Amino acid sequence: MIAFIKDFFHRFAHGTLRRKIVTILLIVCYLFLLLMAFVKTNIVVTTPGVINNTAQSANENKGIVPLTIDTTNSSGKIYTIGVYSHYRVSLFQYFLSLLSKDVAISTYDQNNDLSEDEEYLRGVIHKEISINNAIIVAYEEAKKKDPSIVIDKEFLGIKVSAITKQSQSNLKIGDLIIKFNDTVLSDLNQFMTLLNAQNNSDFFSLSVIRNNKEVVIQSRMIALVDEQQNTIYRLGVEALPDYKIIDKFPKYKLNDKIDSIGGSGGAMLALAIYNSLLAEDITMGKTIVGTGTINIDGKIGDIGAVSQKIVTASLFNVDYFFVNPEDYEEAYQKYQTINPSFELVKVNTFQDILIYLEGEKHG
Repeated sequence: MIAFIKDFFHRFAHGTLRRKIVTILLIVCYLFLLLMAFVKTNIVVTTPGVINNTAQSANENKGIVPLTIDTTNSSGKIYTIGVYSHYRVSLFQYFLSLLSKDVAISTYDQNNDLSEDEEYLRGVIHKEISINNAIIVAYEEAKKKDPSIVIDKEFLGIKVSAITKQSQSNLKIGDLIIKFNDTVLSDLNQFMTLLNAQNNSDFFSLSVIRNNKEVVIQSRMIALVDEQQNTIYRLGVEALPDYKIIDKFPKYKLNDKIDSIGGSGGAMLALAIYNSLLAEDITMGKTIVGTGTINIDGKIGDIGAVSQKIVTASLFNVDYFFVNPEDYEEAYQKYQTINPSFELVKVNTFQDILIYLEGEKHG
């Protein structure tokens, strides 16, 4: 290598002016390409992705699915939609993404945004709770038509899924909050009521399950400024109610080898479970996709990258796309732009999905 370098500089020093100029230009171009390929930016790029299977019955073989219901009913052609998020892309990737109108570009703020590892942990917790909520909601709705279906649950606590860098809660991602001061928590509303009644600057104790042990920590609220420039006080964490299913019929089997994360597939997973529990196929053989989280009461929540999910759905032969009200306007704008063949349907709750499909079936 040393001999090669010496030879290169010798040839360069004794070369013609034209050769020197060409060599310098080639070196500059090479360094520029290296810069484009390897220098990272604070840009996050989100692109269209794929559709994914939801649930299946025991007699079906859909490949990799989150869970299998122990029935012989049809689960239907119901899919969630995934997108690809690329953190801190290279300059080359960034400039390439500017060429597409179907790509979302955002700036990563390392002082406020979650790190990639924190986003992953958040996504894992969202996924676990979303699957649990989907099972509970689907079983409870199906039980209204078939009383032999059984689902019983118990409240475990409030699970912490994300923490802001400004938070003074002393909580950690994955903590399960079970007490506020000395009050045992029974649901999320109770926790929020106790929190809002707290004096803004006072410390209070939270009992949490951390690493399978109960520990008590001291927390307090932080002052933030809302969009109207008003001072508000918050704990600075994202937390979700967590339930344990203690009895169920029909039984089901969870697949713990799914690599996907996030809770945006909750509504569609609930629909596939519901369809698997009942003999009648509410989907009428149609291909259904959608996006939106689902809580324990069946409310469908907002998600991100809905425009990219509309584009993804247009790549497949789907019939219906269900979306929550918060994301509907953005979804509709992209829907009008690309004019896909499927119907875009705004729904607020899981019951809204069932009512719509029942109407399609009998209409």
